[in-house]
Amino acid sequence: MDAGELVHLRRARDLIDREYARPLNVPAMARAAAMSPSHFARRCREAYGETPYQHLLTRRIRLMAIGPPIPPADQDTVRDLVSKGSLGGVIFETDDCRAAFEQVRAKGAGVLQEPIEQPYGVIDCAFRDPSGNMIRFSERQPPR
Repeated sequence: MDAGELVHLRRARDLIDREYARPLNVPAMARAAAMSPSHFARRCREAYGETPYQHLLTRRIRLMAIGPPIPPADQDTVRDLVSKGSLGGVIFETDDCRAAFEQVRAKGAGVLQEPIEQPYGVIDCAFRDPSGNMIRFSERQPPR
């Protein structure tokens, strides 16, 4: 594979890394690489060892992981759960729930709940990702 082709593939991976929260498909990624979808998918697998869609899901899963990384033996299972909307829910802890809410809403995510101060000491909000999983952001409040 020549350097020029790798530059094009890198553009598509940069698109995935930048726009992972938006609905992306292989044809859109292939356009960023200036390749046909099938050629793009083959070349990605050759260059990176995974398809473009696998990279997109892996990127989404890594950003959702809290705590230790997902063991390699479980990554395919988690990827399948996320892509089918079967994950149930994921909660991210953040220092500023309202800012996280505005950032995610600006990316076009489906809002389920705007930030609310809960009686149990958190501010939280919720979204639905493109696959149907519920994603929550939670900010701990100082004790009153």
